[in-house]
Formats: sequence, C-alpha cells, structure tokens
Amino acid sequence: MKLHSKHLHAGILVLAAVALPAYSATLSFTGVFSSDDDIAVRRFEISTERTIAITAFGYAGGVNGAGDTIPSGGFDTFISLFDASGPQFLLAVNDDGGCGVVQSDPVSGACFDSYMTLVLPAGAYLAALTQSGNPPLGPAFPDGFLMTGAGNFTGGPFLDAFGNQRDGHWAFDIANVDAPEPPYFGYLTGIGLCIIGWRRAAPLRG
Repeated sequence: MKLHSKHLHAGILVLAAVALPAYSATLSFTGVFSSDDDIAVRRFEISTERTIAITAFGYAGGVNGAGDTIPSGGFDTFISLFDASGPQFLLAVNDDGGCGVVQSDPVSGACFDSYMTLVLPAGAYLAALTQSGNPPLGPAFPDGFLMTGAGNFTGGPFLDAFGNQRDGHWAFDIANVDAPEPPYFGYLTGIGLCIIGWRRAAPLRG
C-alpha cells in the first residue's frame, strides 16, 4: 500500500514546550525615593520551602548580590514582608539589622540598614522597602503604611535619627529565591528534535 505524501507530512512538525526548573538566585534592586513617604515594592517567588534573606544597603552602603558597589548616605530603611496571595497578610518586619549583621555607616557609625532572614513555604511574596518611621498599618498589605500622604515626615527629607541629612537612594537584595529560565520550544523534523531557545533579560532594577 502506497501512502499519499500528505500522510507522511502529517506529524513531522510537532511543537513542544519544555519549561526548565527554577534555580536559586539573588535578586538585586536599586532606586531613588523623592519623598520620605515613598514605598518600593518587589514581588518574588519560591518553588520549595527554604530560608530567604532580605538585606538593605542604602544607609551604610556595601556590595550587593549583583556585584554593584552601593554608596553610603541613603535613608534609614525599613523592610516589610507580605504574602502575595489572598489577603496579602503581613509576615515579618525589620527596622535595623544591627551591627555585625549589616555595615556601620561611616558618618553616623549606626547600623541602620534593614535585614531579615526567615523560612518560607513555597509561594509568592511581596517585599516592601520604606523609610524608618513608615511601618505597615495593619495585618495586610492593602491596609497601607503609617506615613503615606505625610510627605517629608522626617523634616528633611531623609533626616536620620541623629538629624543627619541623608539622600533618597536605596538598594536591597532578596536572596535564595527563584529566578526561572524562559521556556524552550522545540520541533520534531525528519532529522530529529531541534531546540530553539532564548535567554530572558536580567531582572529590572529599581
């Protein structure tokens, strides 16, 4: 029995998508506040239960996970962590990481950069960076933050607890989280499986 050529062609081109597993990474973010009551919020995910760490660098400076040198001189930071699903409950906060954990500022000598580490189940989360004195208001992210709308509540803007004039630059890392590769697409031909892929650009900063 002779098959018609159209039967041979059917099934030669078969599209397939292969999603590669996520891998552990450090996400680094930077930016500049224009007012004391500004807020920077970044979303991240983890595919398995693990210990994550969030470290701020703006006040005393340092080298972040991307290898960039962050200058000192920024504002006193405050970090809040929320669940990104459902009611977006508040999970943890940190004002000052403490000396020996974060760097001390060359001007004030204070260790005011925020730091937290905690074990989280698989899921999506929101990390919010604010200036010290602007904590979350309620048990969930939609409840907002204490000083929203108050503008330059430090009287500066960006005065620290000693009255030192700082500036609005900030930086923080979220470590040991997922950074998924993009999907790879392949097609079957008469000579086998060909793989075509591309690499997604690095996460945006700021």
